[in-house]
Amino acid sequence: MRFSTLIAVLVLLTAGLFAYQNQTLLYQEQAVLVPGGTMSVPLVGILLLAGVGATILLWLADMVATSAAAAGRRRLENRLAQRERELAELNSGTHVAPATSAPPREPVGR
Repeated sequence: MRFSTLIAVLVLLTAGLFAYQNQTLLYQEQAVLVPGGTMSVPLVGILLLAGVGATILLWLADMVATSAAAAGRRRLENRLAQRERELAELNSGTHVAPATSAPPREPVGR
């Protein structure tokens, strides 16, 4: 298990435990000043939900970045293996130069 997954699970479990033990606090409405008046909103519940959502989004972004890095690493390893095969061919003498090579050019005088 990756460290970021462990942290995400730990945060989500903590948030779930907090929500289970403080259900009345989650639904308790509090007055919030907004331009033009006041609003009653369950502020703690909204903040907890936003924190859980942010944790999940960060975990998903980390998974996407990890998979992209792994794909790039695989492509690089394949290219390196191809270059090593080409070098082995050159060193063994089995490499054949392309047949369409142009003759060397003569320098043009002034």
